[in-house]
Amino acid sequence: MNEQSKRFYEILETIKNLHDAKKHDYGNTDIFANFRLSELAGIPAWQGSVVRMGDKYARISNFIKKNDFKFKEESIKDTLMDMAIYSLITIRISNFIKKNDFKFKEESIKDTLMDMAIYSLITIVLYEEEMFNAHVKQFEEGEKNDEHS
Repeated sequence: MNEQSKRFYEILETIKNLHDAKKHDYGNTDIFANFRLSELAGIPAWQGSVVRMGDKYARISNFIKKNDFKFKEESIKDTLMDMAIYSLITIRISNFIKKNDFKFKEESIKDTLMDMAIYSLITIVLYEEEMFNAHVKQFEEGEKNDEHS
């Protein structure tokens, strides 16, 4: 197995552990109760979850434009992991959606959500590679500057 695949599976394990920890903190028998809160406003839980994913997508888009997060407590990787988790949760809570509710020609909403989860995880791996390569380049440039001093 190559390094990218290993990292992908490590991130899946991290997501599993994160889910278990958060499940404990919410303390309900319905671990998705917080996602169902949108139903109080007449919005199905799966749609409320998609809105949360939209918030995360907007945050990442803004990061790409500005290359900076003001709120440092949540990293780009945290945001991508949340998107993957929300995608998986939405798949789970959407099990009750009638297939006729969607007018997708070639793929179901669940396929789209699964793709979003996978792409979010792949993006984490690629982002980490880019950050690693940038650090290596900085180190190498520092070494060259030290040699010329």
